[in-house]
Amino acid sequence: MANLLIVEDSQELARFLERAAELGGHRVVLAGNGREALDRFAEGGIDLMVLDLVMPEMDGLEALDRLRKMNPSCPVLAISGGGRVGAEDYLRIAAELGAERTLAKPFTAQQFLSEVDALLES
Repeated sequence: MANLLIVEDSQELARFLERAAELGGHRVVLAGNGREALDRFAEGGIDLMVLDLVMPEMDGLEALDRLRKMNPSCPVLAISGGGRVGAEDYLRIAAELGAERTLAKPFTAQQFLSEVDALLES
């Protein structure tokens, strides 16, 4: 069992990811934007971050850059459905900033859990 920080501004998707993670045996902390995510991460106890890239206040790319300065070893699964540019562009940049895994929206609960499990095993 791992402690996951799921950062997603869509409440519907956040709840979907929370349920999937809990069914996979994990504990979940939710955050709705990058600023909130960094606050939650600073509280400690997070084993893996699932990070949406297009969000209000502080987007996932800025949050990822700051996270890497705080803790370069926390595994990150970056997720995106795109925005001003396609999802693949955001995900490529996230990988360059240090996200170990990326996943384009839409995806299934099983695809999500497979990525989470692969990160936790590495």
